[in-house]
Amino acid sequence: IDEILDVDENPYWSPSRAKVMMDCPARYWAKYIFKHPDYLDDTTTTEAAMGVLSHRIYEKMWVWDTKKKLLVPGYSSKEACMNSAKRDWTFSFAGTGLSKGSKIIWKPYDGNGYATWLTDQIKNTAGMAYERAMSERPREAAELELWVDYGKVRKLRLHCIIDELRRKEDGTGIVIRDHKTGRGIIKEEFVKKNFQLTLNAMAVYEELQED
Repeated sequence: IDEILDVDENPYWSPSRAKVMMDCPARYWAKYIFKHPDYLDDTTTTEAAMGVLSHRIYEKMWVWDTKKKLLVPGYSSKEACMNSAKRDWTFSFAGTGLSKGSKIIWKPYDGNGYATWLTDQIKNTAGMAYERAMSERPREAAELELWVDYGKVRKLRLHCIIDELRRKEDGTGIVIRDHKTGRGIIKEEFVKKNFQLTLNAMAVYEELQED
C-alpha cells in the first residue's frame, strides 16, 4: 500500500506541511498522500506575493554582507532601493498577476496590485531593509535551507528555510529572523508561540550540534 500511494512514513516536515497535518489530517492525506488536484492549489495571496518580493529585497542586501561594500545596481542608496522594489512589484507581480508561477488572487481593495497602500508598503519594506543592512552587523546567512534529522532516538526530519541568521550583538547566541509583510504589529507572545520559528530554532540547533 505504501508503494501504491507513494507514502513516506518519515517525511521531512516543513512548517507548512506540519501545520496542514495539525489543522486537518484529512486535508493532509488528500494533499500529500493522494495528491488530489483540488488540494494542489496553484494560486497565492497578495500577502504571500509581497513576501516573495520582500525576500528578494533582503537577498540583495545579502550581497552587501558577502561582497563588502558592493551593492547590486539599483540598490546603492535607500531611495534607489525603494524605487527598485516598487518597479519590481509593478512589472513582475502586478503586471503579470503571478508570483512564482502562481496566480495572485487580489482582494477588492488591492487595485489588481496597483493600489497606493500596496506600493507604499513595498517601498517602506525596501527602505527598512536598506537601513538594517547599513546599520546592523553582517548576517551569518540568508535564505538558509536546512534538511536535518532532529533527535537521537526516533529522529524527526525537518526542512526549514531561515530568512536571516545573525549573531547576537553581545556574541552570546544566535538570532533567527523571519520576515513578515503584514501591516499588524507582532507582539512578543506571538513570537514565543510561533510554530514556524520553533521548528526553525530546532533545525538550527541540530545543525550546530553536527558542526
